[in-house]
Parts: sequence; C-alpha cells; structure tokens
Amino acid sequence: MGSGPLFGGHLKATGSGSGGASGFGAGAGSYGGGDSAGAQGTGNSPSAAPGDLLQRRRTYLSLLKKLIEAHKEYPLAARKSRREGSCLRQIIISRNGTLKQVEVLSSCGCDFLDDAATRAIKAVGKFPPLPDDFRGTEESFTVTMTFTLAGN
Repeated sequence: MGSGPLFGGHLKATGSGSGGASGFGAGAGSYGGGDSAGAQGTGNSPSAAPGDLLQRRRTYLSLLKKLIEAHKEYPLAARKSRREGSCLRQIIISRNGTLKQVEVLSSCGCDFLDDAATRAIKAVGKFPPLPDDFRGTEESFTVTMTFTLAGN
C-alpha cells in the first residue's frame, strides 16, 4: 500500500542513459523540466520531433513515479516519532523493465524512511519496458522520495 495523499509523499524522477554515438541535440541530450525532470543521456537521434520525444519521456517518467509512489509505505515507527525527510535513489532499469540496481545517493536522515524508500522501488517488481526512444540497453534514473506527515 502506498502513502497516498494522507502523508503528502511525492517523488521526482530524473535519469540518464547511454546508446549510440550521436544524441538528441548536440551530442548529449537533456530532456525534461518541471517536477517530472526527464532523462539525460546519449543515444541515437530518434526520427520523431523533439517535442514528441520530450512528451513521451515525460509520460514514461510520470508512470515510473506513480508506480513507485503506489508501493511507498510510511513506516509506523517514523510516523510515531514524527520523522520526515527526502532522499535520493539511483535506479537502473533494463530495456525490458527489469530493475537492475538501486543505489542510495542520499539519506532521509532516518533509517526507517531510507529503508521504506528502497523497499518501495523494489516492490514495483518489473517496470514497464523502456520506450523505443530510450536507445540504450538500460536507463539510469535519480528518484527523489519525500516522506511528509499530513497536518503539520
């Protein structure tokens, strides 16, 4: 079960990946903006218009965020002690959607919340396959997970 609106949790996803020798734009591409900051990386130039590619990336990242958030649980011990925080996790997803790695980039400052963030990512199991526009064999995303108690 996720935290839902009761706990006001949210996350932000960014990413990077690698592919062929040329990229979208001048070598390395930079995609995204707003709360759904996109993926960065190098890859083969897609045949689609840049605006279409950007929209597909935002759509994929939105789905990624929703899946992780749906599996996020606010630990009882953290709620009882009124602990809140944000942390960063880097995740690597293979072309077929398999989660290959979760790496801790920063801590929430509370072990219960840190463990819950990693558990939420792993609980998704298999993510949707990467869109064809993601040209590498895998993509790396940096996910910000925030735990906030409602009513503060």
